[in-house]
Amino acid sequence: MRVLQVIDSLQVGGAERMAVNYANGLVGRIDGSYLCATREEGDLKSEILEKVEYLFLNRRSTLDFKAIRRLLKFIEHNKITIIHAHGSSWFISAFAKMLSPGIKLVWHDHYGGSELLQTRPYARLIKVFKSRFDLVIAVNEKLEKWSKEFLNHPRVCYIGNFVDSLSRKHEWFTNQSLRIVCLANLRPQKNHLGLIKAFEQIGIKNQDITLHLYGKNFADAYFTQVVQAIKCSPFRERIFYHGVKVGISWRLKEFDIGVLFSISEGLPLALLEYGMAGLPVVVTDVGQCGKVVGENGIVVPVGEVEAFAAAILETIENKEESATRAIRLHEAIKMDYSKNAILTRVIDIYAKLD
Repeated sequence: MRVLQVIDSLQVGGAERMAVNYANGLVGRIDGSYLCATREEGDLKSEILEKVEYLFLNRRSTLDFKAIRRLLKFIEHNKITIIHAHGSSWFISAFAKMLSPGIKLVWHDHYGGSELLQTRPYARLIKVFKSRFDLVIAVNEKLEKWSKEFLNHPRVCYIGNFVDSLSRKHEWFTNQSLRIVCLANLRPQKNHLGLIKAFEQIGIKNQDITLHLYGKNFADAYFTQVVQAIKCSPFRERIFYHGVKVGISWRLKEFDIGVLFSISEGLPLALLEYGMAGLPVVVTDVGQCGKVVGENGIVVPVGEVEAFAAAILETIENKEESATRAIRLHEAIKMDYSKNAILTRVIDIYAKLD
């Protein structure tokens, strides 16, 4: 079994990180593990293991036939048997399958707008190409339902993302200064503006708390709004934007609470990483977040600034209960979203493709 993970970019993002995680994680478990970035390289390139053979297509347009030929040559040379296309890379991968019909194609749907599927971009085009997909993997149950009902695809399954095992934080709220962390690229659906408003309500009642934002900015209007919101905040000296930090998951134990105030999600890796690191979490009820957290954290309705602020304060004030929930979440994620659990299931699914 030789599997090629395909992703359009290696910039830091959820789908991109999962493509790298799959390529790295499959090393030693199958005959060959490969990774192709079609359009853009990025910070995640440094995380690709040496044993993963890597191809960059430098694709310049939707129908870049030179890039498609290079992809087909790579597939033929390495005797690839399965293409695992992540996110928007389904398009070039479908063309590769059309020209090399013996290949099996798995489309991994990471779409983060699972609350807005009725207006999903390119939905009709995806439906046109659905017959090229031998299997659709959905990153949450809403996307699974969409593929079954809208695409009417006969082979769809929900498989969650996975994270590497991390040692769990063992001490909570031991310092006067408390640190909230949010791992999320600066996109409108991540709702940093609402999170800053919630933090301001917390700051009035707790002078020793700080907010730390990590994620890529796209030098766009939304980034300008976030920067302006921080500058205009009465608590601006306690709000920090750190940009992209590759490997930040290994430092999560330095923080006290992990948060996401998103208005739409798939299954955010950040949430799994918070849990694996043993952090108490406060998140909005979007995508798969509510089902992952359950009663092992606090889940707040979308956009409820006051409720979100109150949930963070409750987490701080009820230290013992927060620590207990964090331990339970850590154990649940180790059980259901660890690398070994997910890859064992995926390899079994690969083997059954016919």
